[in-house]
Amino acid sequence: MEVPVWAVWLGGSTALYFVDRIYRNYRWSLLLKANAKLDTGNLEDCLEFADAASNRFPNDWQPLVTASCACLQLDEPEKALSFLSSAEKLVKKVPPELLQNRAVARAMLLDPSGALEDASLALKNGRTKTRLLTQTYVYVQLHRYTEALETCNEAMNLVPDSDCLLNRCWIYLGLNNLDAAKVDCTLAFQNLSSAAKPREVAFALQTNAIILSFDDMFSAAVEEQTRAMELVRDDPWMFINRAYYLSVAGDLDKALLDVDRADELAKSNYTRGYILSNRARISILKNELERARLLAEEAVSRCGRPAILCTRAATYMLTGRLVEAQRDLDNAEQLDPMHSEIYWWKGRLLDIQGNVEEADQEKQKALKWHYRPYF
Repeated sequence: MEVPVWAVWLGGSTALYFVDRIYRNYRWSLLLKANAKLDTGNLEDCLEFADAASNRFPNDWQPLVTASCACLQLDEPEKALSFLSSAEKLVKKVPPELLQNRAVARAMLLDPSGALEDASLALKNGRTKTRLLTQTYVYVQLHRYTEALETCNEAMNLVPDSDCLLNRCWIYLGLNNLDAAKVDCTLAFQNLSSAAKPREVAFALQTNAIILSFDDMFSAAVEEQTRAMELVRDDPWMFINRAYYLSVAGDLDKALLDVDRADELAKSNYTRGYILSNRARISILKNELERARLLAEEAVSRCGRPAILCTRAATYMLTGRLVEAQRDLDNAEQLDPMHSEIYWWKGRLLDIQGNVEEADQEKQKALKWHYRPYF
C-alpha cells in the first residue's frame, strides 16, 4: 500500500516541528530563565542561569548583557563592565542594550563623559523609552537637570508610565521643585499595575520616603522606607536612606545598624562613599568630631559627590579648618549649584566668620530649597 503524499508531508512537518521545539528549548531556555529571574529580582539566580547559558553558547552575547543587568542591581558596576567587555568581543556592531548598560555602569563609576557617550550612541539606534531613560539617568548623575527633564519628557510622550513619572520625580527633586515631585509621585502610584515588579513598587515607596523627609516627616519616611525594604532586601541604598532618616530623627543606634547592613551589601566605591558619609554624619551627631573628619575624608576619596563634599566641609568647619571647608563647598557648588545643603554650610561658615547678614541669606536659600539641617 502506498503512503499518501500528504501523510509523508505531515509526518515530516511534525518531526521538523518537534526538532525545532527541542532546539529552541535547548537554545533559549537558560537565557529565558535568567531574564525571568532578573525580572523578579532573584539576581544571584539570574547570574547562575546567565553563566550556564553563556557556557552552553559561548559565542552568544545576550547572556553576558543579562548578567551585567544583574550586576548593576547588585551594586557591582566593575563586574558589569567585565561582562559587557566580553560581550562586545562577540559582536561586529555593539547592540544598544550593551551601550545602555555600559552607560549606567560608567555613571556609577563616576565616568560621566563615557556614560554620556554610550547613552547617546544607544539613542542612535532609535529613541525608545528605555534608552531615553538611560540618558536621563546619566544627565541626573551629571546634575544637568534641565536636559534630564527634556529627555524624560520625551520618554513620557512615548510611554507615560510609572517608570517615567518616578524618574521625572527625581529630576524635580534635583531642581528643588517639591510640589511637582509630589504630583508625579502620586501619579506614579496610581499608574502602578497589579503586576508591577517588587523593585518597581519599592522604587516608588523609596521616592515617596524622600519626599516625606523634605517635609520634615522623618518618622513617616522611615515607615515608607521600611515598606520598600520588605520588597527588596539586597539593595544597600535601602539601608543608606533609612539610616539617614533615623539619624535625623535621633535614633542613632538603629541608624548605625542600617549603615552596617549597607556596608555588608555594598560593592562599589560610589555606594561605599555614601555609607562612609553617613557614618561621618552620625559621628558628628555623637560629637565625635575627629572620627567624623577621618570618615568624611575617606568618603570623599571614594566618591567626591556634592553631598559627600558637604559632609567633609561640615567636619572641617567643626574642627576649625575653615579654608578646607570653604574649598569643599566651592567644589560642591561647581558640581551642582542646585544642591541645597551647600548653602546651609556656607551660611554656617559665614556665621563663624562674623558675616551674619550674608550667612542668614545663604541659610534661608537652603531652607527655601527644602534642606532640613541634621545638625
